[in-house]
Amino acid sequence: MNSLLERFSLPLLAKELTEQSARKRTYVIRVLYVSALFLTVGLFLAEQFYNRYRNDPLAMLGQGRDLFAMTVALQFLGIYIFVPILASGQITREKERDSLQLLLLTRLTPRTIVLEKLLGQLVPMCLFFLASVPLMALAYTLGGVTTSMLWGGVWCLVVTAFQVSALAIACSAWARTTPTAFFMTLGIGVAIFFGPAILHEFRIMRFGRLTIGELF
Repeated sequence: MNSLLERFSLPLLAKELTEQSARKRTYVIRVLYVSALFLTVGLFLAEQFYNRYRNDPLAMLGQGRDLFAMTVALQFLGIYIFVPILASGQITREKERDSLQLLLLTRLTPRTIVLEKLLGQLVPMCLFFLASVPLMALAYTLGGVTTSMLWGGVWCLVVTAFQVSALAIACSAWARTTPTAFFMTLGIGVAIFFGPAILHEFRIMRFGRLTIGELF
């Protein structure tokens, strides 16, 4: 039984989460992220109420779609900003501290090391997503948001966080320093995001009636 538990244990993930909880930067980033999210949505609601629903507050019922779309868009923006900052140094920091060779000497395979490093970034992002649950619940309560829209938005956020984290971890494995990994992540990410539209615009490759909105 003990050997079975050891086989399915995630020691590197536990180490990553413990180190993150000990860093002051972790809590600063969380506070900034949540504060920016709630402040932006609060200003949006205040502007909508003042300009459109001040004389008839009940008219807000059924208008939760705009609030939901804005919350999801802000979450996407947070993924594209914070994930490269947090994840691009996961393996390069081990190289800079000369501890990567020690990890390779353990029973952990390179695949396991990369996987646990990736999970170490997805867990904090899931906490960021949980912070937006009250806003999504408010949007759902106002109406205009279906259950399929709600779960579809959550699914897209999780998949995007996984993709960006995987790209950042890959760049961190290729690069020798954290700044190099960060800028490599930004460069490849921009190429992936805008590349098809640029190729389509200059007639290098045809994608039919393509827009950035249709891509993502």
